[in-house]
Amino acid sequence: MNKILVRADDLGYSEAFNYGLARAVKSGIVRCVGVMPNMEWAEHGVRLLDGTDVTFTLHANICQGKPITDPKLIPSLVGENGEFKDKNLYREAKEDFVVLEEVIMEVEAQYLRLVELTGKKPFMVEAHAVPSANFNKALAIVGQKHGLTLMGFEPGRGPKIGKYVMKFSMDSGNADYNPFESFKKAALQDMAEDECAMMVLHPGYVDEYVLTTSYITTQRALEVAMAINPEVPKWCEENGVRRINSGEAWQYYRENYVGTNGLTDTCRTINNWVKSIFSHTYNTSHCTKRNTKTCNIAKSSACTFSSEQAILHSFQANLSCGFLLIGIAFCTHFFRFREGLCLICFRIWRKV
Repeated sequence: MNKILVRADDLGYSEAFNYGLARAVKSGIVRCVGVMPNMEWAEHGVRLLDGTDVTFTLHANICQGKPITDPKLIPSLVGENGEFKDKNLYREAKEDFVVLEEVIMEVEAQYLRLVELTGKKPFMVEAHAVPSANFNKALAIVGQKHGLTLMGFEPGRGPKIGKYVMKFSMDSGNADYNPFESFKKAALQDMAEDECAMMVLHPGYVDEYVLTTSYITTQRALEVAMAINPEVPKWCEENGVRRINSGEAWQYYRENYVGTNGLTDTCRTINNWVKSIFSHTYNTSHCTKRNTKTCNIAKSSACTFSSEQAILHSFQANLSCGFLLIGIAFCTHFFRFREGLCLICFRIWRKV
């Protein structure tokens, strides 16, 4: 029996797009979602999928929106406005102008941001729209560091993920594109017992931002319609095609990383808690201990503390440090030592 997994990329691209992709998951056949963590609407998209059994991948992006890294540190990737260079600049360039060290920095930041948003580690990393050798090297380096599988652009037999070798297909850029026909073609291709078709979609609703920044426009809405079409699962049953979910393909992922919704919510709470602790300790550390004094915070506002208030805040700061140690222990237990510690350090770095 042939098997197929449907993956949807570009979560976070725009508000309207997110709603369409969420529908393709909740009411359709999509079971794997690639997130663009740097985009303004990334958190909105992830929240729309809370409570679903979908797994997330890092859809690393260096051609859309603003970077997570300070633009001054990655000049080869950004324009004068501080946003990523357009994808056409990468495609038309005669030489690869991407600096490896810079793009590693940004991919790492996007990985940490995705862990922050979802509360769990992605199982796979792949590139969004940019054909750059150094970008691909960066994906491989960051992927190896965090134990992520690298999925390329090339159609056909790809890497083994979990217990299946994925056979990648994506037809959304074709002029005569029909999503249902492409689904049938992918599902009925010759496959060995250990192979599984992976069809990549970009399903979402279209707004002004999508229309003005992407060459895939109406195809996105057509893919939503196909994903929620009740004729698709009916066709699969009639033709002996099994639609697999992410839990089946990536059982090892669920066993080794944070994968349940309860733990996801708990880790997200810890994450926000750590952020508030650092905010609090930053404010209190700039105020004096015993006497009434005025101190400037964030270069703009002023606060006055009496001696009693100062003692209270000193106690709260010490208590916060204790809670912080507990938070670090919690994160390192569930994210493994490396991922948990990296997440805490990333929080410190962003705050400083």
